[in-house]
Amino acid sequence: MRPPRWTLAALAVALAPACGGLHAQQAAPGPPELLLRYEYQGRFAYGRVERGVVHELPGADLFTAAVNAPTGRRYPLESVRPLQPLEPELVEKVLAVSDNTRRPGRMGPVPHPRWHALFPSSLSGHEAEVEVPAEARNFSYAGGLVVIVGRQGRHIPEGEAARYVWGVTVGSQFSEAGWFAERRGSAEPGRIPAAAGDGWAPTGPFVARNLDYGNLRVETRLNGEVVQSGRTSDLVNGIPSLIAHISRYVTLKPGDLIFVGTVPYREGARRTLAAGDVVEVEIQGIGTLRNRIVPMPTTPGGRP
Repeated sequence: MRPPRWTLAALAVALAPACGGLHAQQAAPGPPELLLRYEYQGRFAYGRVERGVVHELPGADLFTAAVNAPTGRRYPLESVRPLQPLEPELVEKVLAVSDNTRRPGRMGPVPHPRWHALFPSSLSGHEAEVEVPAEARNFSYAGGLVVIVGRQGRHIPEGEAARYVWGVTVGSQFSEAGWFAERRGSAEPGRIPAAAGDGWAPTGPFVARNLDYGNLRVETRLNGEVVQSGRTSDLVNGIPSLIAHISRYVTLKPGDLIFVGTVPYREGARRTLAAGDVVEVEIQGIGTLRNRIVPMPTTPGGRP
């Protein structure tokens, strides 16, 4: 396995020393901090990242590790292998919003955002390979912010929604846009596989806590070229509105993930991906997520 290639943006993050007393259910006031789930010399662990150094935190998961004092073990950031922030078994729901970007004629909130659901198996991490099926004709990308839910709630008022955000991370969504409409009926896979394929929703590598996420810069690059650029303030329905809306219908639980939407595409940007393409999503104050597109293996017998 090749070692991770940490970007300069990730390595340059310099945060104040982490505050103590954080609660697993909600972020406490304090300076921003970056957390990381990683592997080092065969050991899986959690850590707090400060000025390019990973400070190991004891704990059974990222939630419990965040409230513990460091063990004293420290590693250079470039020496560890990042893992997706949450183990899939801790994630009950992965929710995502489509068409949540401001544009002419759609500048204000809508009463019912367009939600779709993914699976925990849809998640992957930094440098994970993303498989594109041979039958896909419009396999595309969308970069944006991902909210990690930290406490259980239903019918959450918009004014209290921030209390349910445990942290935020970087996310990519890969999908076959043509399958959503199901215009060809049984001649194509359909809308569930359209966005919920294994590994089609990478997140990480860092989780940011106590970060003001209302107006962060978001940039997506395809093979090094900027193809999406905007800010989290470009969302039609903001994060508090989304949490209030979906919790009317669905109970949110700790570990649930919400892909809150993407940012505008650059004019003329290539949208369809092919094997060999590299997609990077960078969010201000959090870091950069990178994934490579590879061919999906055929099934036994050679059928796609």
